Amino acid sequence: MSEPASPSTEAERRAIRDQGGHGVAAFRQPIGLYFDEFKIGATYRTDTHTLTAAEIEQFARLTGDDNPLHLDVDVARGAGFDDVIAHGLFVQSLAIGLIARLGIMRSTTIALLSSQVRFIAPTMAGDTIHVDLRITRKRLARGGNRGVVWRRAKVTNQKGQVVLESSFVNLMRTRPA
Repeated sequence: MSEPASPSTEAERRAIRDQGGHGVAAFRQPIGLYFDEFKIGATYRTDTHTLTAAEIEQFARLTGDDNPLHLDVDVARGAGFDDVIAHGLFVQSLAIGLIARLGIMRSTTIALLSSQVRFIAPTMAGDTIHVDLRITRKRLARGGNRGVVWRRAKVTNQKGQVVLESSFVNLMRTRPA
């Protein structure tokens, strides 16, 4: 998949914001959107990532979660899967990384306040995923110099099957005066 060119001028950045952020990885820039620039209902689609058995094994080593379903293809097949399955939290972590690569939150996020996740279907080695992200709500925080943004993410595999849904609440910077 070819990557779109990064917007290089303020006018190009503003045009992308005015479109509500639609498009595959359409928003790449050194600094993300400020609270004031997020539009409720705006949607973003990330690039894709194909999971490998080696990545799943590395995650198992890093976390100590060495359940054979993640590491042994014969055990996974015996449980009815086509290949080893990825840890749900690994898939969520990949989704967060794909979202980060959009650039819309870069350097404007103050804190992740909460995250909720629902694991819907297994993700296996060889699956290719992407994230569809939607801005669902926002409000100005007390003091007026920060805002809270609610986001909803759906992770979908190459078959069009949603494998994970997650929601995030972030504290964001407002545009400097």
